Amino acid sequence: MKKKERVNGASADNAPSCCDVSIAALLAQQEIETSVLADGFLDLSYKNITDLTGLHLIDGLDRVRELNLSGNFFARLPAGIFDPFIQLKVLGLTNCQLTTIDESLFSNLTQLEQLYLDGNHLKRLAAQTFASLKNLEILWIDYNELQELPESLFAGLSRLEMLWLDANQLTTLSPNSFADLSRLELLGLGRNQFASLPPNLFASLANLSALWLDGNHLHELSAQTLAGLRQLENLDLSNNELDTVPASLAHIATLQELDLRNNPLRSIEAKVYGGNDLQNLLATLAAKK
Repeated sequence: MKKKERVNGASADNAPSCCDVSIAALLAQQEIETSVLADGFLDLSYKNITDLTGLHLIDGLDRVRELNLSGNFFARLPAGIFDPFIQLKVLGLTNCQLTTIDESLFSNLTQLEQLYLDGNHLKRLAAQTFASLKNLEILWIDYNELQELPESLFAGLSRLEMLWLDANQLTTLSPNSFADLSRLELLGLGRNQFASLPPNLFASLANLSALWLDGNHLHELSAQTLAGLRQLENLDLSNNELDTVPASLAHIATLQELDLRNNPLRSIEAKVYGGNDLQNLLATLAAKK
C-alpha cells in the first residue's frame, strides 16, 4: 500500500541554513510581496526566516487562506502571531525546527482545515493545542520527537479525516486518544515504539480505511484492540515482532490489503479463516511455511 507523500518540501533532515532574517528585512529588500495576492496564498517558505517581526506590515493578512512558513528556522513562534489570519484554511510549518508550541498559538484559527507540523523537533504538545480547530480535516505531526500525547489532544476534532503521527517516539496511547475522530479515514502510527496497543483504541474509527502500524515492536494484536474497524481496507503491520498472524484479523471483513513483511512469523492462527476477503492471501502465506 502506498503511504502519504510529503508534499510540503524536504525531509526533516534537510534543515534550513540559519542566519538572522526577519520579515521586516525581507520587505525592505523587496524579496517578498508587501500585500497578499488575490488568490489568498502567502508563501514565505524556505527563506531562512528566524524572526517574524514585521509580519503585520504585510497588507491583507485577514484575506490569507493559505500560509506556508515551511523550511524556516523558528524554535518557537510567539503567541498571537496568527491572530490576524481569520480566514486561514491551510498552514504549513514543515521543517521549521520547532521545539515547542504555545498552547494558544492556533486559538484564533477557527477556519483552519489543514495543519502541517511534520519534520520538527516537538517533544510534547499541550492538551489544548488544537482545541479551537473544529474544522480541521488534515493534521500532520509526523517526524517529530513526541514521546506521549495528552489524552484529550484530539478532543473535538470531529471533522478530521487524516492524521499522521509516524516517526515519533511514542510508546503508549490512551484508549480514548481517538474517541472524537469518527470521520477519520487515514491514520499513520508507524515507526514509533509501540510494543502493544490498548483495547478499544480504534473503537470510534468506524470510517477508517487505512491504518499504518509498521516499524513498531508489536508482538500481538487482540480483537479488542482492533474493535470498531468496520471499514478498514489497508493494514500495514510490516517490520514488527509478530510471530503469528493475529486471529483478530478475521473480524475485519472489509480488509483487502495486508502487509506483514519483516515479521518473525511462525504460524497463522486457525481463527483467522473466517471467510473474509483475506482467506486466499492467508492460505498462500500458510502454504509457504
